[in-house]
Amino acid sequence: LVVTAFLPIILFPLFGILSSATVTAQYANNTIFLFISGFLMALTLQRWNLHRRFSLKILSWCGVNPGILVLGIMGATFILSMFVSNTATSLMMVPNALSICKALEESGTGSNTRESRRFSTAVMLGIAYSANVGGMASLIGTPPNLVFQKQLAAIFPDAPEMTFAVWLGFGFPIAFIMLLVIWGYLTFTYLRGLDMASRVDPEIFKTQYTNLGPWSYEQIAVTVLFTLEAFLWIFRKDLEFDAVTIEGWANIFSEPKHIADATVGMTIAVILFIAPGRSAYMAEDAPGYEKEETEEEKAKATKKEEVADDNASASN
Repeated sequence: LVVTAFLPIILFPLFGILSSATVTAQYANNTIFLFISGFLMALTLQRWNLHRRFSLKILSWCGVNPGILVLGIMGATFILSMFVSNTATSLMMVPNALSICKALEESGTGSNTRESRRFSTAVMLGIAYSANVGGMASLIGTPPNLVFQKQLAAIFPDAPEMTFAVWLGFGFPIAFIMLLVIWGYLTFTYLRGLDMASRVDPEIFKTQYTNLGPWSYEQIAVTVLFTLEAFLWIFRKDLEFDAVTIEGWANIFSEPKHIADATVGMTIAVILFIAPGRSAYMAEDAPGYEKEETEEEKAKATKKEEVADDNASASN
């Protein structure tokens, strides 16, 4: 029920009653709610293990060529960092990277081999730099971007709005070029002459991805909402390409200027709260049903285990 307090942020701009800036000012401001929606989506991706599924899929395409492998790791980090905080992205990617480095070390002559150190250094630096660069690519990639958006609107109120699509138009190309430059530098500095084909099993990432099992209902639903959110952000306002103009979807409403990126973000966030998980509507005898235990049931189960342990100890 607490989430219903966010409904005015969604409904008032869509129905042309008040602008998003006016409504969110009663709570905080547009920037804060864009923050919140981004964090909620990031938490949802982590909750259903989609970050690991996406990263392993990308890595499984790259094989064991050291340069391509590092590029795959950096690319996965870059993409995740566009929508998840830089720190959280690094925390997601480091375990995968460590498993690769460990496999290289175990298949070599020891953990201190020069080749292992060179590859590990390139991987860890690649994750750090690509997470930082990826945060520049989208408006919600890192908090300073949203701070800039807020200050731009406050200092220059007559300036064109800094939307998700506008930022993506200039931020992504710059960030992508920087990613390639960093990858080229790391490859030239650390990976020259490094042969991993005979050291690392090329099926390692495919095996890890297969171990994740089939896509669950929740993973599919979150992926659809994630894609929809990005689509709505990009195409909210008119996009002009020389003589061609793609009309924004907000124009179907009576007051398109009332709708902001925060409106889109909070709409998806509220859907994430109210959309049922699979076990919420499946029959208890259906395959894949997982009943969530209440605190009382957990306490009873713990007590039964303690009694069983005490009885076992007494019999001994």
